[in-house]
Amino acid sequence: FLLSCLDNEEFNPSVVEWVCKEQGVFRLTNARVLAHLWGEKKHKPNMSEENLKRSLRYYYGKKILTKVQGQRDVYKFYFNLP
Repeated sequence: FLLSCLDNEEFNPSVVEWVCKEQGVFRLTNARVLAHLWGEKKHKPNMSEENLKRSLRYYYGKKILTKVQGQRDVYKFYFNLP
């Protein structure tokens, strides 16, 4: 879901944007809108920004993404993108 938003001009950079695509680093530019989109996808219309960020934290333990320390709403995929 995040990768498709990052590669979609409708959402990048207004909702989410690459900070460094080669390193898989991205920033949430409008977490409220992203939460709404994620809620639609998961059939949970009341998805909040807090719920979205909790969902992202779930992926830390799965080694899919991590928070970039010292930067607000900036995350990094564990894998590098082509």
